[in-house]
Amino acid sequence: MGAKASLKAIIDDMSMNFDEATSYLERETGKVFFIADEVFSYVEDGEEGYNSSDWQEEDFELAKRILENDEAFAALPDNFEINEYRIMENFINSLDNDRVAEDLADAIQGAGAFRRFKNGIRYHGVQEDWYKFKDQALKKIAMDWCEFENIEYVDDCKD
Repeated sequence: MGAKASLKAIIDDMSMNFDEATSYLERETGKVFFIADEVFSYVEDGEEGYNSSDWQEEDFELAKRILENDEAFAALPDNFEINEYRIMENFINSLDNDRVAEDLADAIQGAGAFRRFKNGIRYHGVQEDWYKFKDQALKKIAMDWCEFENIEYVDDCKD
C-alpha cells in the first residue's frame, strides 16, 4: 500500500475537471496529477517534439508512465461521474423554503441552467449554503471513489 492521499487534493482536482483533461492519483505516492488528454495522443504517436518546456516534458513523461503501468494510477471521477446537475437538484430538494426551491428548480431547466442557478442562489441569498452543500457532495464522491479504488486517504478538508 502506498502513501495516503490527501482528500483535499482529490476534491480540488475533481473541482477543476475539464472535458479535455484527466486527473490521476499515483497509488504509490498519493499525489494527484492533472494532465491534458492531448499529451496522451503525443505519447501514443511517439511525438517527442511536444516537449518544448519543462512542464510539458514532465506531463509527457507522466503520460508515458500512466500508459506503461496504468495499474499504478487511478483516474479521478470525471464530470459525468460527478454530475453537478444532480448535485444542484439534491440541493434544491434539501431546501426548507418552498418558494426558493421552486424558483431554483425552474432555473435549472433547459439551456443556461448552471448560469441561472448561480444567479438564483445569489438572488435568494443561499449561495453560502450551496457551496457548503456542494463541498460535502464532492467530499462524499471522493471518499466513495477512494473506497472503490482501495486508496487510503487523509481527511484534510476543513468543514
